[in-house]
Amino acid sequence: MTKNRLTRGRGGSTLWRITYLGEELKMKAGKNMKKALLSLAGIGLVSLFSTTANAAFVISETHTTASGNDTYVIRALNNGTGGTGTKLNGMTINVQTVNSSGQPISTGGVFKFDMAGDISGDGVNDPNIFGGSPTGATRAFGSALGTFGRIGTPANWSGPASGQQPQPYDSDPDGDGIPNSDPSVLYGNLHLLHIEGVTLGPADANVTAQPFFNIVVPSGTFFSVSGSLLGDLGDFTPITTFTNAAVPEPGSIAMIGLGALSLMAARRRTA
Repeated sequence: MTKNRLTRGRGGSTLWRITYLGEELKMKAGKNMKKALLSLAGIGLVSLFSTTANAAFVISETHTTASGNDTYVIRALNNGTGGTGTKLNGMTINVQTVNSSGQPISTGGVFKFDMAGDISGDGVNDPNIFGGSPTGATRAFGSALGTFGRIGTPANWSGPASGQQPQPYDSDPDGDGIPNSDPSVLYGNLHLLHIEGVTLGPADANVTAQPFFNIVVPSGTFFSVSGSLLGDLGDFTPITTFTNAAVPEPGSIAMIGLGALSLMAARRRTA
């Protein structure tokens, strides 16, 4: 938080500029300042510790830990604000490993993938990036077997091969039965995954948030989720970037607000 004296207002009252977590207000000392500080403290709590949202989609997660890995299910609620409808139809999403400050990294923990299936029948196993056909066996959201992205069931999911990154995720993209590469090399050390596509069977997402990404990483690994989602109305809409990166504890933010109030009270007593 930064605080700068501006000018003296009418009647000799001091005006202050208060900037806290990117929010700026100008106010008179006294009750108005107290009210503003309480408001700003509330802004801090909401922005850091609620689910992330833009005008239309609210992103949330649930996660479990087992065998040294964390499994996250990322969901979206479509509240319809901005003309996006009520369903979750499509996505173009990046998941990226990050550090504790939310900055992208290319070392350390990587995304885990289910490499048990041979997509093209060439004798080389491939990553199951959709959690089902055509990239492998059907996996439910919450599966600890690997990272994947899709909306709805595999049968209804349409993810164009050219739109998924990185390439190749299929060892035999030309379909001649001879492997061109071994995807386990690329997907065994992956820090950035892009999945895009649409579902032919969208579910209502205005009451119950619908899953669109299953992320498996070594325990304690941070990541971000960014990109755009599509409802049943309108165009693809950018989402607010979601991250599980460490942030200050709620108590710390509350203490900042209380400390600021104490500072203002002390200033008033000595004025």
